[in-house]
Amino acid sequence: MSSPLSDDTRYVKLLLLLMKGGIYVCKKHTHKILISNKTSIDVFLSSHRNKIQNDFRKKIINKRQREMLCPDLGQTIDVNCWDISSLAYVLLNLTDGELKGNDKIAIGSIRDMRNDLAHSPDSSLPETDFLGKWSHLIKVLNQLTRGLTSEEELYIDDLIDYISKILNLDKATTELKQFENSDDFVKDVFANKFRSQQEQLDDLSQRVAELEKRQHRTESEQLGKDS
Repeated sequence: MSSPLSDDTRYVKLLLLLMKGGIYVCKKHTHKILISNKTSIDVFLSSHRNKIQNDFRKKIINKRQREMLCPDLGQTIDVNCWDISSLAYVLLNLTDGELKGNDKIAIGSIRDMRNDLAHSPDSSLPETDFLGKWSHLIKVLNQLTRGLTSEEELYIDDLIDYISKILNLDKATTELKQFENSDDFVKDVFANKFRSQQEQLDDLSQRVAELEKRQHRTESEQLGKDS
């Protein structure tokens, strides 16, 4: 893992593995529980509607999550639109002991890492911090794949290998951008950190354009004098 990565790139790579890997394993465990109970997500959530509403009033979940888990009548529940916080909430609070102890701890670790990154004032990671968090996240993901199929386990292995080889910040942020509209935290990362970077690029582009215009005017004036 040791490589000349920038602190920004390390941060985005960790977040990318957390989003892609964490959401994937949480979805798979959710589907696994639904299948074992021979029920659908709509019926399952409907049976927990009162608890979801109470947890919203207690501020355990936010308004956006409440709307995803208890949509208005006629609206479809789409697990593919859920973020890590919503998936972890369902698995840890609504499944009535269906998860093994180690799996519950692992899902809690994914949720907590997401929250820790969200509340961190910095959007960068020094190498030592990155290596510790990266190693822990891989351990957690591997724990959660043990109860899945061999194909699903292979997906996580391939994902870890793929993201570990990303060395470029632009490539990492392009991959991460797919989660911008599904997780408010990722949206904030782009709105705050990468907005400032984009503003610098826009400012540079504007200055280059002004210099080109100035150069064009100078050349035109010089041609006028020569003629």
